[in-house]
Amino acid sequence: MERLRDTIPSQVTDSNLQVGPSLDCDDSDRDKDEWTAGFDSPGCFVGLYCADHSSAPDPSKKGMDRVHQTSYLVCKAGAGVAGATFHMRLIAALKSGLSLEQCLEKGTNPGPAALRRVSMAGSRNRARILELAAKALGFPMIDTVPDQSSRGRYRGAVTQVDVSVNSLRRIEDAPSCTFQYTTAVDAAMSQGIMSMSNVSDGVVLMLSAQGDVRQTLRNDAHCSVPYSSRRLIKDGELIVSVTKEHKEAIKHGDWAHPDNEFIHDRFMWKNRTFEGLEAVAAKADIEPLALWGSYDKEDYLSRFARELGVAQCQVVRLRPTAVCLAGVESGKLRAALRNIEASSRAPAAPTRSRPAPTPAPPKAVPTISTSGGGGIDDLFARRLEDLRVKKESAQLETRAAQNASTSRCNEEDYFDEEFEEEV
Repeated sequence: MERLRDTIPSQVTDSNLQVGPSLDCDDSDRDKDEWTAGFDSPGCFVGLYCADHSSAPDPSKKGMDRVHQTSYLVCKAGAGVAGATFHMRLIAALKSGLSLEQCLEKGTNPGPAALRRVSMAGSRNRARILELAAKALGFPMIDTVPDQSSRGRYRGAVTQVDVSVNSLRRIEDAPSCTFQYTTAVDAAMSQGIMSMSNVSDGVVLMLSAQGDVRQTLRNDAHCSVPYSSRRLIKDGELIVSVTKEHKEAIKHGDWAHPDNEFIHDRFMWKNRTFEGLEAVAAKADIEPLALWGSYDKEDYLSRFARELGVAQCQVVRLRPTAVCLAGVESGKLRAALRNIEASSRAPAAPTRSRPAPTPAPPKAVPTISTSGGGGIDDLFARRLEDLRVKKESAQLETRAAQNASTSRCNEEDYFDEEFEEEV
């Protein structure tokens, strides 16, 4: 897994890195410059997933279904440079007063060529990431094809499922020029249907009733299904609680994450390093926020499968086995590490301590000396003195008891006079 982590470039860990193909191209729709494949956001990942689902050894043989275990290589990444450039140019053109049709159907601002390239940029980036991950995990026999848009300079993995999210396309049968922007899975532009549960739970793959990846989806949601599960907490609020957990863990010498064994057994990530905070980062390797419960598990299929048109699909749940995640966003990570460092350097609050009790004077302990006969005489004399004192004390107590029985009115005065006379 460490080899996988070191193989995949990431913009999260290197601020000078730009991943993904460029939006600009030559006259034959080919790349002008070389580009790097990698993670373009903190939500990216790539790794090995396993699933157990029921299927027949031959689709034509009925009644022979049994549970099969299948492994999948899954990648989540965006368009990178092409996506960011297209968004910037489109927003600038719309602010200048151009209509959406003028921006996407005519000219070069950004133009139809840019729309076509940005729609393919994400797939090209993911195909190359999958090819790199397969080599790092020891799967050299994975099927690959040359990347035509780069004149065969790069090779990418042959993907069975390719899901498009945050897509923009024109609706052909609309009476007027109409574009559809889909933040969910657009089945019309995707090859297969897939949704995300939380990171620890895995991925949901939907196959047809016959077990095929390719299928036609029609529903009232414009041929789309949800891509991610419901968000439970914002990243800004979550990083605060995660920082507190790591501070408590460092204080008590324990693990911060409650599911630490599972997390470190199945996942690997690489956070950005900051100068002067290396020691703190070594003690507090903050996990990606998705592992701390930022998203809920998938639950829409049990409620809206019929309305979304996927009630007849076979639901295959892919569980993570060896997955590389993009690290924590650099801004939040730096703030968390500085907070942990400041708390470790802060002096402990002074506490009031009770004054120590004054020790009692040590009692005299009789000592025995064996140097001569004088030591025995001294010990004998000391014992006689103790017996005399005890006898006089007993006499005083007897006399006081007699006086108390004869005269109770002047008891205290009489006892004091007799005690003084005896003393």
